[in-house]
Amino acid sequence: MLFLSITFFVKYSFENNLIPPEGRVALGFAAGIGLLVGGFIMDRRKYVITSHTLLSTGILVLYATTFACRSIYGFLGTGSAFAVMVLITAVAFLLAVRLNAVVVAVLGLLGGFLTPILLSTGVDRPFALFGYIGLLNAGLLAVVIVKRWNFLAGLAAAATVMMQWGWFFKFFAVEKAWIAFGIFASFALLFGVVAFVVKRRAGLGDWISGSAAAMAASLFGFALACLSFRDLTSSPTVFLLSVLLGSVAAIALSVLQRERPHYHATGADLGFILIGAWLSDLPRGEASLLAWALAACFGFALLHFAAPMVAQRFGWLAVRPRWMNALPLGALVLVLMPVALADELSILAWPIIFAIGAIALAAAVLAGAAWIAAAAITLVLAALGIWIGGVESDAAPLGQMLLVIGVFAGAIFAATYFLRGRLSCAAAEGRADWESRLDFLAPHLPAASAAMPFLLLMMIAGRLPLAHPSPVFGLAIALAALLLGLAYLLPNAILPLIGLGSAAALQFVWQAAHLRDCIEAGAALEALLWHAGFFAVFAAFPFMFFTRFRDSLLPWIASALAGPLHFLLVHRLIKAAWPNEMMGLVPLAFTLPSLAAVIVLIRRVPDIAREKPAQLAWFGGVALFFITLIFPIQFSREWITLGWALEGAALLWLFRRVPHAGLKVVGVALLGAAFIRLAINPAVLSYHERGAAPIFNWYLYAFGVAAACQFAGAWLLRGRGEVAGVKLPPILCGLGTALVFLLVNIEIADFFTAEGERALTFDFRGNFARDMTYTIAWAAFALALIAVGLWKRLRVARLAALGLLGLALAKLFLHDLANLEALYRIGALIGTAAIAIVASFLYQKLLAAPSDDKDDAAGLADEPEPTPSHEDAPPHQ
Repeated sequence: MLFLSITFFVKYSFENNLIPPEGRVALGFAAGIGLLVGGFIMDRRKYVITSHTLLSTGILVLYATTFACRSIYGFLGTGSAFAVMVLITAVAFLLAVRLNAVVVAVLGLLGGFLTPILLSTGVDRPFALFGYIGLLNAGLLAVVIVKRWNFLAGLAAAATVMMQWGWFFKFFAVEKAWIAFGIFASFALLFGVVAFVVKRRAGLGDWISGSAAAMAASLFGFALACLSFRDLTSSPTVFLLSVLLGSVAAIALSVLQRERPHYHATGADLGFILIGAWLSDLPRGEASLLAWALAACFGFALLHFAAPMVAQRFGWLAVRPRWMNALPLGALVLVLMPVALADELSILAWPIIFAIGAIALAAAVLAGAAWIAAAAITLVLAALGIWIGGVESDAAPLGQMLLVIGVFAGAIFAATYFLRGRLSCAAAEGRADWESRLDFLAPHLPAASAAMPFLLLMMIAGRLPLAHPSPVFGLAIALAALLLGLAYLLPNAILPLIGLGSAAALQFVWQAAHLRDCIEAGAALEALLWHAGFFAVFAAFPFMFFTRFRDSLLPWIASALAGPLHFLLVHRLIKAAWPNEMMGLVPLAFTLPSLAAVIVLIRRVPDIAREKPAQLAWFGGVALFFITLIFPIQFSREWITLGWALEGAALLWLFRRVPHAGLKVVGVALLGAAFIRLAINPAVLSYHERGAAPIFNWYLYAFGVAAACQFAGAWLLRGRGEVAGVKLPPILCGLGTALVFLLVNIEIADFFTAEGERALTFDFRGNFARDMTYTIAWAAFALALIAVGLWKRLRVARLAALGLLGLALAKLFLHDLANLEALYRIGALIGTAAIAIVASFLYQKLLAAPSDDKDDAAGLADEPEPTPSHEDAPPHQ
């Protein structure tokens, strides 16, 4: 109250000019000194409260008088006023320490911060104001250091923040940005230094660390306020420096409080949010801002990677949580924004982006976390994809794109090689459960990374005009060679398969987008040579390093599959560019390398080698695929189905000699596909117009050969025909029987179709001869099935035959004989009865006889039946 009364009296005298300025200053200094002297000489043992009150009020009066001399009257220069305030601060420090007067410090703090408010003239003098507040803080913090009155630091920080933002909202303008930055940054530095000093002298308490954190947060708040000024976002030096120093202050607090790294986390989060908000508001196409953006992202990554690493290296950080290693990923996320906003991204930007990616990879190595490495590579890939996707196709810098992709691929391959074995989380401690679940990424990272450059090449091949594929294919084959080299060095057996799939996908994408343009540009031969080159690289790879991969399977699978994949490309190209009548030579040409591979494997791989059967199965299966493909390629339509059927039977034949389960599964699948195409696809009947010759037509060989392949497959699988508990030979026999039955009906329909009709006619009305032919054919077919079922003891065959025979009899009685005269009806009944009697006779003679035969290989034979006695013998028919 004493201080306020003096202050308001001085203010009143100012406003009413009661006392000249010189007298005001003299009275102010006299009152302040008098209060100090009176408080000091008073008997402090009896009147300690009064003594401290007079002392603190004297300090406040001296502060206020000095402030007025400099800022209001100009009696003192800057240096002189600074010296006087230093003297007053020193006196306050000495009194508080000497007299153990915490109230002096508290009231001095309050009065010191109230002085510029109460004596404010409305004129902006930021240097005088915050120079004064800085000295005030320095004195108070000196008392904190000596006396360990840590709560004073919290009070000083709160008052300082209020003064900062009070000035900001009243006086700030864009041209004062650097002044404002100096105000916020200097106090963050001051409180940080105090925290360091207190840490060295004694333990760092919550008051000290909280006050330093408050000043860092105020600096982040200033950076946030800068975002509302367009001039400060388009020239972002002040903004970025504020974020940088705020982050440094947060990291320093984590270092000072070694067991509390949450300050670093908070600073990183705030920096990420602020930079992201700035980047999201950038105007599109500003090249100068793009440079600032990339520099900010690089600084963010480097700071949050290097700072904790250096702190831990020198023992400044006791605990380094694993999430710290993931902070550079935030910079890669931020990079995506400027890349998306750039109309033309300079090639010089990519070294910075790749450097950020390298920092993230280094963090992954330190953490032993493969998921960080995977995320880093994926984010760099995303940046490249955004760049390629945003470039206008007509003005795309193809050379720059290929150069950047090549550098990216080389960096990935080099990192994959040098970091092998270092990205496993197994040796790392303190992992979270979700990190443990991501351990599986470590061994698969090379394979996943190897395909990424090809994805970018696919984007280029799909978007840009590329009639001549040499630039893209040239880089692709170089990448394929690097990938295969990596497969040799690691070794990693799946990399050749990944490379084959990626290279083939690139070629398919290019053909889908540019095949016609390529032919029109006269570059078909160029494309053909590239397809052949890719095929040769992948097909020859395991043979070139035979000893290295002799006991592996995946490189040989890639070599075998290179033929079918590139055959599709070559066949389509030749068919479009050079149509001819000898297209069957294309699969024949691809047959030769596969047969040569089979011969080499037979001669060079020992019979005891574990993978030899599988290797022979793959190359043998591919060779048979091309051999059987000659027919459907050279011909058309039904020959495709025949090719599937013949290939399926051929694979099962190979399975008898090379017992690899894959041959059996694929062979049966091909036979099933051939059956579906013939039995369920109605379009198959319209492949050709009806010929003049009945019976002996294309239906006969199409359905007949396919059925023969089904029966051959069942025979080849005898004794080995079970997959997952399912017996395959009966199924194949059933499919073959169904095809034969369909063939019988088709041939009947073809025979009775009127001459001149272009398609088959299935009609069951108005023609007794045709209807009876169907009925008798069904009955005869059923009789044949009964005979086979009795001979092979196949219950399923007999049941199917009885069902078909019942259907034939039902057709006879309900349809065929409905409109016949008596004589024809009697003849039809006699014929059908004869077939039924023969079937009955066969049942009695063969099925009822005693037998010791065991179940057949199909597992569907009847159980042996006892010989019937005289009493229960079946009656004669």
